[in-house]
Amino acid sequence: MADHETVCFTCSCPVGSDPFENRLPSGEACPTCRERILDEAPSLLPRTPIEIEDEAQEPVALDGDDEPPIGA
Repeated sequence: MADHETVCFTCSCPVGSDPFENRLPSGEACPTCRERILDEAPSLLPRTPIEIEDEAQEPVALDGDDEPPIGA
């Protein structure tokens, strides 16, 4: 079985184990490689668990043709 390098589907450059940003033929940074590097990087801020209180939310009543609030 032959060894195959993993390549980025946007810029077609090899994706190595070291985090580096590949370039598009235009010279711009590859957006897919940039996202890959950001996803693999450790968080800069410490994570603390969020305590969620178990409270029932009041239902939203719609009057006629009113639109529901965003996020409802």
